[in-house]
Amino acid sequence: MIIPFKNFEIQTIKMADCVEELRPLREAHYFETEPVYKHHSVNVNWPHFVACEAAGTAKCYGARLVDSQQLIAYLLVYVVPSAHDSSMIASDDGYYIVPEYRGSGLARRLLQFSEKRLKELGVDYFLMSSRKPSGGANVGLLLEDEGFVPFATAYSKAL
Repeated sequence: MIIPFKNFEIQTIKMADCVEELRPLREAHYFETEPVYKHHSVNVNWPHFVACEAAGTAKCYGARLVDSQQLIAYLLVYVVPSAHDSSMIASDDGYYIVPEYRGSGLARRLLQFSEKRLKELGVDYFLMSSRKPSGGANVGLLLEDEGFVPFATAYSKAL
C-alpha cells in the first residue's frame, strides 16, 4: 500500500531489498543523535534487521520522493509479544526524516501510516522515543499530539 502525500509516497519498506538505500539515512541518524552518549562508530547490523524482518519481529515504514523514488524517511520498529502480559508491543529503533524535508508534515503522516499498519498486525501498544536530549529532532510534541503519553525517561552510561 502506497499513500501519496504532497510530493512523497509513504509505504512499507522491505529492508531486505533496501539496505543500500537505508544505510545513508541510518548513518545520518546515528551521527545526529548517538555521539552524545556512544563512543562506537556506526556499524549497523543489517543482517540482524533483515533476519528480524523475515521472522516478523521488525517492520520498516518510509517515504520516497515521487519523482526520483529516493528514500528520504524511515520509521523502524521491533514488534514483539510483551513479557508482562498478553499484549503485542511495537517499539521504535529509529525514526528519521532527512532534514530538508522536516517541517513538511511528513513526520506526522509517516507516524500515522505506521500506526495503522501496526494496528493491522495486532499491535496493542506503540512505543516511541525522542532523541532530543542527545541532539535529535524534538518529536515529543508531535507524539503527544498524536496521542502518545510520556511514561519513562531513559539514561545511558558508557562502561
